[in-house]
Amino acid sequence: MSIPKEPRQLMINLMYLVLTALLALNVSAEILQAFTLVNKGIGNTNTILSEKNNQIVTGIQGKADEGEDPRAKEISADAANIQKVTADFYTYVEYVKDSLINYTGGLIEDKHHKGEMKLKGESDTERPTTLLINKKMASELKGKIEEVRIEYVKLLQKWNGEGKVSQLTLNIDEEQAKARHLSWEEFNFYKVPTVAAVTILTKIQNDAKSAESTVLEHMASQIDAAKIKFDRMTAMVTAPTSYVKRGNEYTADIFIAASSEQAQIDVYLGSFTSAVEKDEFGVFKEIESADIPLNNPQKVDVAGGMGKIKEIASSTRQFQGVISLPDPIKPGMFKFYPFEFGYETFEVGEAVVSPTAMNVLYIGVDNPVKISVPGYTSDKVNASGCGIQKVKGEEYVARPSAPGIDKINVTVNTGDGTKSHSAEFRVRRIPDPYPYCGTSKGGTMRIGEFKQVNSITAKNPDFVFDINYSVSGFEMVYAPARGGNVVSDVSNTKNFSSLMDDIKKKAKPGDTIVFPRISVKMPDGTTRQLSLSFKLIG
Repeated sequence: MSIPKEPRQLMINLMYLVLTALLALNVSAEILQAFTLVNKGIGNTNTILSEKNNQIVTGIQGKADEGEDPRAKEISADAANIQKVTADFYTYVEYVKDSLINYTGGLIEDKHHKGEMKLKGESDTERPTTLLINKKMASELKGKIEEVRIEYVKLLQKWNGEGKVSQLTLNIDEEQAKARHLSWEEFNFYKVPTVAAVTILTKIQNDAKSAESTVLEHMASQIDAAKIKFDRMTAMVTAPTSYVKRGNEYTADIFIAASSEQAQIDVYLGSFTSAVEKDEFGVFKEIESADIPLNNPQKVDVAGGMGKIKEIASSTRQFQGVISLPDPIKPGMFKFYPFEFGYETFEVGEAVVSPTAMNVLYIGVDNPVKISVPGYTSDKVNASGCGIQKVKGEEYVARPSAPGIDKINVTVNTGDGTKSHSAEFRVRRIPDPYPYCGTSKGGTMRIGEFKQVNSITAKNPDFVFDINYSVSGFEMVYAPARGGNVVSDVSNTKNFSSLMDDIKKKAKPGDTIVFPRISVKMPDGTTRQLSLSFKLIG
């Protein structure tokens, strides 16, 4: 049994449960009179519920007439239909009550309460059993209850109210009946006095009215559900920057911002997916989806209807994210509102130390360069020369193409014009790497390691950049220590040839291995010729 919300309804339900429990123990005049009182109380509650439900339907119709929510007319039609379903069911149960009253002798004047009528056969337990159980009228009633409940459930499901289904008071609860090995019909009407049976039927009417109220209230809540109701107004000031050079112009926008604490928003940061788009005015489009349109989304704390970001500022920072709002009309769907912003930091009074004798750039690699102008943000600074390209903020890479002397030119937009500065750099080719056979780069090599090596490599652990050098070919000369024939062969890859593999098998301590020509392709496009030799040791 669902728990009603109204105190009056709750009190009547409790009295009903107590009386039905006492009924199993004794059928006294006092209990019969109590059933009569409860029946009247439930009847009065039914009248109140009918008035309440009529008011809800009138309110829904008013919203439909306003025409602001396109769904209101459909909701209004459904509300009128469910009222008819309830009214037809209420009339049917009234017919069952009338049939029962007539079958048990009708109504007679109550001698103890002048001007009132009472059931002639109020204590009769045989005739109600005959009519409701033996003649199957209770079974027909059970079927009607199930049919009407299905109609209520359909409407709740249609208007996103699946969570309200458990609140429907009109249902067939067979748990207690099964516990006593009885059917629902027997549990409620077998050997039950007429007055109790009538009260049970009135209670079923009450359950229908209460369930109708649950459905109508939910449908009414769905009108304008998609509208966000703002409950807070705040003055806001936004400015392109809060750091302004003396004499420059400062600008700011001042406006009223509306927010909603009731709106269940979530804020996420990440990187935009392809679902995020802007319109022709450069404004982000609203997105309706079940999935967050971000790569690696991270949730942000929300307080007072606003997302809160707090972190220690470091270098340049760019944010992309979305505000998520559940779609009240489509369960499982969300409306996403993309945004992006960022900041960059600067140091106040920081000393700048530049090694003027080491201003060297190398050809073929990305030379990292940091460019800043104190007092100006990085978006006001531009650089050119030495193949320089901006990465982000103050970070650049230079890619010079020819050896010699070159310059990086820096221009800053001061607001009143531009200022320029240049820095001179020496451009050099990358130094030759060292050729390696295994771990040896010349001198000696253990015979066991030599027999395991299958290729020649090149690297330069002393160079400032980590570079992948490519060996494109080499020549190998084998000179036996005991005066045997000198053998040589050429490989056009970094790997040993089959003849070289045979040499490895025959080689012995004391033999000399020479690589007079090793071709290495460099990142700057050139090919360097290197050499290597060593004596094999045990």
